[in-house]
Amino acid sequence: MQRIFAGCIILLIWNSQQARAGDASNSEPARYLGVCDAEEGAYLQLNGTQTCLKISGSVTYDAGAGDDVYTGDPFHGLDPTSGAAVDIATISQTDLGTLKTLISLDLAEPVDDSGGVTLSEAAIELGGLLVGASSSQFDVWLNSAGNVLSDDVVAYGPSFTHLISYTTAFENGLSAMIGVEQGEMRDDADFVIRKGVPHSVAGLRLEADQAEIATVIGYDPISEELAAKVRLDVEVNDVFSAFVMAGYRSGGGDPGYFGAWEGRYAAWGGFSLNVTEKVIFNSQAAYTDTGKYTVAASVDFALLPALLITSELAFTSFSTSTDERDHALGG
Repeated sequence: MQRIFAGCIILLIWNSQQARAGDASNSEPARYLGVCDAEEGAYLQLNGTQTCLKISGSVTYDAGAGDDVYTGDPFHGLDPTSGAAVDIATISQTDLGTLKTLISLDLAEPVDDSGGVTLSEAAIELGGLLVGASSSQFDVWLNSAGNVLSDDVVAYGPSFTHLISYTTAFENGLSAMIGVEQGEMRDDADFVIRKGVPHSVAGLRLEADQAEIATVIGYDPISEELAAKVRLDVEVNDVFSAFVMAGYRSGGGDPGYFGAWEGRYAAWGGFSLNVTEKVIFNSQAAYTDTGKYTVAASVDFALLPALLITSELAFTSFSTSTDERDHALGG
């Protein structure tokens, strides 16, 4: 998902004992916190500690028209929604390696007694060990799908779960991951492991100068299914990049925990084109062997450094659906 606004709150320390009202000569200017040298972006060092803090977030406003390309239901006019997100991240260096924490909160408007604040991530990472609640590694390891808004009309994996995983990096751009997950509730399906063997997942990734290939495999003990995906990313230059991803699951019935798509086989592909410094064109197509397919194209316009406007047109064919509507077109 793309965020329209992103910012970083700069914390100030003010010496109130020396800042006296009406006496500018006795006041001391506010002091900014130190800036941390972190690869993840602009962090601020908390005064007197080795902990670096970043608070960021987004506010989004969506307006949909036409059909809902996920369900095929018509919007019956303009369908506006608003939301927000807040991320709080810390980094500190310890004798055991880099310690990171991340809290992500999603704030949605009340709709039909739903909405409110939702925890989307609460995780602790020490070195390569990740513990907490977050998106499934079956999704994150392959960077989800494309850059369009409706990138998961053909679902590519689980979303939120409790997990424990470990990632290690080798030489020559090779890295590996292994983990276990509790599972999630999805629609009317219960994939939560409450006792017994948890869901297991593993992945490999090989990075080169302009290309990256990665694969992930997961076993779902509830559905007793294996699911796997492989993805290739190519960055031709600073202007053009593309990806293709394929998925397989051993079960042919209802979607499982890892194999969240319909049917046995699924495929996703798309590209991004930097038209100008402020305009990016994105596209994606996806298909399952049940006959369902979807295509989407979007244009990102960075009106301001912290204000992104996205317009998108998407089409879905529900060729095997028993519903009255066999296709949907929305924007």
